[in-house]
Amino acid sequence: MVKLLWSTLEMLLLMMTLLLLTPLHGERAIRHVDVFSRAGEAAVLPCVDVMSGDPLCSSTTWEYYKASGSWVKVVSKGKVQQSGRSERLRLLPNCSLHISHVSPEDAGYYRCQPYKESDFTDVLLSVLHTLPGEDPSGGLEVVSCLASTYGGWCGHVRWVDESGAEQLNSDHVKINRKSNCEVQLAVKTTVLMSPAHTHTWTCQLTYRGEVKASIPYTVHTPEALKGAPPTWPRSGIGNPLIFPRGDGVCLHHFMLPETV
Repeated sequence: MVKLLWSTLEMLLLMMTLLLLTPLHGERAIRHVDVFSRAGEAAVLPCVDVMSGDPLCSSTTWEYYKASGSWVKVVSKGKVQQSGRSERLRLLPNCSLHISHVSPEDAGYYRCQPYKESDFTDVLLSVLHTLPGEDPSGGLEVVSCLASTYGGWCGHVRWVDESGAEQLNSDHVKINRKSNCEVQLAVKTTVLMSPAHTHTWTCQLTYRGEVKASIPYTVHTPEALKGAPPTWPRSGIGNPLIFPRGDGVCLHHFMLPETV
C-alpha cells in the first residue's frame, strides 16, 4: 500500500514538472511516453501524429531538456543538429528518434513536434546502468544498480538473485537502497555462496510490475575459501563505500553487522 501511494505521488510530481517545462502554445495537446533502456543498447523515442505525406520528416523537430533549464534542438526540420552525440542520433522513417549506444547522459526529457501546428509528444528516457564501488576493508564486492532519468522518477530498480526473487539482506549479501532509482549490492566474496564458484545477480528496472531493462552482474568466489565463515568488518559508525560520480567521489556509509 505504501509503495502504491509513493508511486502515485511520484507520478503526480512528474506530471507537475512536465507542465512547468511546457511553454505556452495555445490549446495544443501533449502526449507523454515513457521509454526505458540500458546503457550500451539502442533506444527508440516515438513521435506521434506524424504527417503521412512527409516521408523525410522534413518538418519534424526534436528537443532535449537540459539540466541548465532550457530546451535545445537535437533535430531541426528533419536534420540532426551537430553535437557531441550527433553521430549516435538518427531519424527513423516514422520520425521517431533512434539513439544508439545509449549512455546515462542521454537520459531525460525529449519533445517531438512533427510539424509547426501539431501536438507535442514528450518522451521521458530512463537509462539503467551499474557503477562499481570500493570497500576499504577489501572483503566486499560492491556495485550499484542505478537508473538515470529526469526529476528522480524512474519506476523502480532492484537486485534479483538467480531464482528471480528480489535480493534481501542475508549473511553474505547486504542491500542498501538509496532511492527508487538506486540500490547498492555488497557481496562477501570470501565465502562460497553456491556449489559453483560464481554467483549472478541481475539489476532490474521495473515499471508497473513489468521488467523494462536488466543487467546481469556475476561475482567470482575463490575456490580456496570454500566453506570459510563470513567475517564482516567491525565498525561503530559504518564503513564508507566509495562510489565514483562523474569527476567527484561520493561517500556512502553502509552499516555492516558486528562479528560474533
